Amino acid sequence: MRQGIFSTFDRLPWLAIAIGAALVARFGAFGYLSLWPIRFDPYKSWSLRARLLSPFDVVGIDIEQYIYDAERLSDGSWLAEILDYSWGQSILPPLTPALLWLFDYGPGHALPLSLFWLMLSCLWAIGWLLVLAKRGMSGPWLAVVGLLPTPVFYQFAIGTDLPFAVLFLAFYASYLRDDALRVPWIWALALMLLTATRSAAVSVLAFVILDTAHATWQGRRPTGTTLFVVGALAFLGMIVHLPWLFGFMVPSMPGGAEVEPYTFFGVTEAAYRAGLFAGTLPAAIDLPLSWAALIVAKTLYFCGFRLSFETLSIVSVASRLPVAVAITIPGLIWCFARGEWRDRLMVLLFLAPTLGGLAQERYNLPILPLLVLYAAGFWRAAWRFVADRKRTSASA
Repeated sequence: MRQGIFSTFDRLPWLAIAIGAALVARFGAFGYLSLWPIRFDPYKSWSLRARLLSPFDVVGIDIEQYIYDAERLSDGSWLAEILDYSWGQSILPPLTPALLWLFDYGPGHALPLSLFWLMLSCLWAIGWLLVLAKRGMSGPWLAVVGLLPTPVFYQFAIGTDLPFAVLFLAFYASYLRDDALRVPWIWALALMLLTATRSAAVSVLAFVILDTAHATWQGRRPTGTTLFVVGALAFLGMIVHLPWLFGFMVPSMPGGAEVEPYTFFGVTEAAYRAGLFAGTLPAAIDLPLSWAALIVAKTLYFCGFRLSFETLSIVSVASRLPVAVAITIPGLIWCFARGEWRDRLMVLLFLAPTLGGLAQERYNLPILPLLVLYAAGFWRAAWRFVADRKRTSASA
């Protein structure tokens, strides 16, 4: 049962502690990397060197592409492409390149956008802490959310990840309202901006469509305005993202082959699909086992338990494992086992696209706090199970 943020006396101090810890972590990391930059090379090594992962340097995930896209926005070629649109054409989501253009992001002028990303990171942390406190998360786990390392990292790696995560928070918080399907304007605006940010907006669009259908089936018919808004957003998402998404996920289409060079636990996706036990087991057994192994491997990579993707260094792998083992994997299990219907659907829709393409832990950033919420439930149940077994053994 959801509770008010201040419904219990003891949660207020913990909420303040968690918010304080989140802000200290973010501002502390910002100050540290301003003085002692860390080499940003997730594919080979992490070592102390000047000029890379720093608020004063141009650094990010696919940052060269976004800078190029910002130049296309500034010279009008993006608008010309939209005016000359033909069905099936892939469209650049403009929000992140527009922010780079607005802040004039580039060598020698990286700090203004870095400060804006710092602000986004703080908003993300405070917003989720308020949402999770309202849902009854215990104080220590609120502190865990405030100190999660992944969101702190993405405040320095300029890209679509952090803006998308903040907009998803705005969507999720507004969609939890009891009148969300009658008054859609706040979450609809957030969803429109999500669509303008990255292709993962398709997961959120699918969630709204399915949840609206579920509400209608239960007799809670949305208003005509809501149905119109959902239809318009679905059409927008289909135009902007589906051509690129299908091309990326389906190997036979342009762009689909991009997935093939990458391995999952040292095995290519093509090898999983062809069968890992060919010649040893009958195809009727080999293929289902191999495809199930691929799903498990991609799910673990989605959670952050990835060992071989893009020749990651041992240090880079080790930095992901504690969160994967203690939070994302248990949270995913408990969400599907005991989660609310909407949460299960949302998590599934974020996980599903990675099963058809690349699987990376950056794709779980928007829903990471939800996974912490369910990880708390998992470990609480595990503790009770162990305690009950001990009491049973003592009384035997």
